[in-house]
This record gives sequence, structure tokens and C-alpha cells, in this order.
Amino acid sequence: MMTIAKSDRASRLKLLLSVLLFAALLLYAAALYRHIGYPLMWADESMTAVGAQRVLQFGYPKVHDGRNVFYDLRHSDLTLGIEPRTDAYIGGAGWLQYYFAAPFVALTADDEDLYHKTALLRIPFATVGFAGLLILLGMAWRVFPDRVDRRLAATTFVLLLIPSIPLMLHLREVRYYPLQLFLSSVALATLFAGLKENGWRSRGSVVLIALLVPLLFLSFAPAALALCLTAGIFHAGKWVAEYLRGSQGALQGHYIPPLLGLFAGGLLLVPLVMFFRSFSISRQLASFYGFSLAGYLENLAVIGGYFSRYDILLFAVMIKLVLLFLWYRHGSVETLSPALRLSALLTLYLVVHALCVANIPNRLFTRYFITLQPMLALGFALDLVLLWRLSPRLPARLRASVRSFAALFLLGSLLWSYGRNQPFMAGRLAE
Repeated sequence: MMTIAKSDRASRLKLLLSVLLFAALLLYAAALYRHIGYPLMWADESMTAVGAQRVLQFGYPKVHDGRNVFYDLRHSDLTLGIEPRTDAYIGGAGWLQYYFAAPFVALTADDEDLYHKTALLRIPFATVGFAGLLILLGMAWRVFPDRVDRRLAATTFVLLLIPSIPLMLHLREVRYYPLQLFLSSVALATLFAGLKENGWRSRGSVVLIALLVPLLFLSFAPAALALCLTAGIFHAGKWVAEYLRGSQGALQGHYIPPLLGLFAGGLLLVPLVMFFRSFSISRQLASFYGFSLAGYLENLAVIGGYFSRYDILLFAVMIKLVLLFLWYRHGSVETLSPALRLSALLTLYLVVHALCVANIPNRLFTRYFITLQPMLALGFALDLVLLWRLSPRLPARLRASVRSFAALFLLGSLLWSYGRNQPFMAGRLAE
């Protein structure tokens, strides 16, 4: 009878979480696409649109077209960022957004309704960004064997996305942010799928990572660097851990495929870095802005301060520390190890990405790091479910306390996030 009652409770909980997850996703999608043609495009979006027009006209974002100048770099040398032989603009944002926007700019060329035209340009970018979020949600869904755990992690993730109105607004822009989020999500999903005892079984995964590295560079260069560093550090750490345990997997070349993909991606980066003169332009911009170690630390403080004030960084750090302490003291549970690995991968990527972005010498705008919010939310959701599932393995005197902590972390994070972002949510609702 107790087994039947427990099964009934699990079934009701699954249904409740499924309904809540569907409603949360529907609400997020509605808010993302609502009045997407309003307001008219911002200055950054107009740069993407003009860059796409130059792609249609010349095949690449050319600076001069005979009448106007396509250039937005702030520097005393107005030739900086211009490739002299082709007159290509190589000093601003990555080129991927221009080529992605080009067919939609061509499609709307004869549309005289500016709001309708703006909507048609924004919808593809918003859709790509939303697809990136769904990929992250799918990762959370697959790491837990229990169906209730899957729904709890996925629902928590989406509920924590909703109050981040800055992320939502950036995903609606005709700019590289949604492209970067999508590519980063695909890359992380591919990397995580390769964390098997036998390495990457599919050659397609190696090719995909090799292609994602230059695509991320063409979207947002720090994201490409963050991906390579994250993958290298994570696989090196896993190799060392297995080697110390005496695992044969560490000695049989199982880590060659993922490293091969990263190496191939790095080789593809070389001509791009040379063409875009990335290091030279970065040095000149750093000199122009007087960028130093103090500026770098200030940028890190800006990133940490934002996610502490308007998001759940403090809750994420606290639950991570509690989880690691309990895991260390009371042993491992193999059925939970995939979720632990994914949480560790997301945390590492978030930290490495922040360290890379903080090196941008000019003013650190929110757009440079706002795409980390889904990784923060997903990592927290995974740790929350892990903490809950770890409690039955703990001594009896700790079980109730740990479950109470998990419930408080969930409630506190939601109250904090929704409370701190209430003015932004009210503004989005009023638009």
C-alpha cells in the first residue's frame, strides 16, 4: 500500500511539474515575441542591418559604399579596424551576425512598414536565442534518470529565466547575442555528450566542435576562447582524476578525440585571427582606453555585482559549497554523476567566460556577459536537485536539514530574482 501511495504521489508531482514547465515556457515565449516590432531598432541593431546590406551588395561588410561609412570603432586612429586592401570592417563585432541577417534584410527590402520590417528582422534572432535555451533545457532533462528530477530541474531553470528581462531583451535584438547563446549551447551540449568513459564515439562530434570554435569567434571572440579553455581544463582535470584512480581510460587515448576537435578548431582560427588582426587591434584599443589590471578587476567586479544584485549568484555559490561538502564527506552516487559533471562543466564555463570578457578594454556593457545567465540558472537547478537526491544517502540526523536547505534555496532564489527584477518585469509587461 505504501508503494502504491508513493507511486501516486510521484505521478501527481510529475503532472504538476509538467503543467508548470509548459506554462513557464509558454509565458517566456509569449514575453519574448510580444510586440517584437517595438520599439524600432536600436543603434547596435542598425549596425547589423547595414552590415547585412553591405554583405548583399559587396559580399562582405565593406566600410565605404560611395555615400556612407560603416564604422563604429572609437579610437583616435580612424583607420584602425579597416582592412586596407579590401576596405573591410574588421574592428567591430564579429561578421556572423551580418551574414545571418542578410537574407532577412533582402526579404524585407521592399517592406514600407517600419514596425513590421523590424519584427521580421528580429524574429529569426529571437528564435535562434530561444532554441539555445531549449538546448540547455534538454541537457538538464537528460542527466537525471528519475522523471520527477528531470521536471524539477527543467522547471526551476525556466522559472529562473523569466525574471531576467535584460537577457530576454538582448535575445530579441538583431545582434550577435542570440547567435552566441545558441552556438555556446550547442558546443556545451556536444562537449558534455563526449564525457563518456570511451570518449567521443562519433566523428561528427569532433567535426562539430572544430566548426563551432571559428563560428563562435565570428560571433563573439571571447566566447570562442572561453570554449577552448573550458574544454581543455575540464578534460585535463578529468584525465588527471582518472589517472590518479588508476583508470585505464586515462591511459588508452580516450581523450584524443575531443582534444583533436579543439585542435582542429584552433587551426581554423589562425587565418581568422590573422585577417581580423585581433591581437593588434586589441592592444591598440587597450592602450587608447588606458586599460590595466585595475580595469580588469573592475570589470570582474561589474560582472559579479550584476549577477549578485539582479540574479542568483549568491544562492548558486552557497548551494554549490553545501553540495560539495556533503559529497566529499559522504561519498559518491554513480546515478547522480552525469548531473554533477554537467553542473561542473557549466560552472567552469561561466567562470572562464567571465574571466575572458573582463579583458574587454572599453566600457563593460551588460551585453558582453548577459548570455551567462542561463548557464548560472541551469547550474543552480542541477545543484538543487542533486542536493535533494543526495539527502536519502546522508545520516538520518542530516536528511531533514538538507531537504529544508534545498527547499529554502529554491524559494529564496525565486523570491530574490523576481523581487530584484520586479521593475523590469513591470516595464516589460507595460510595453
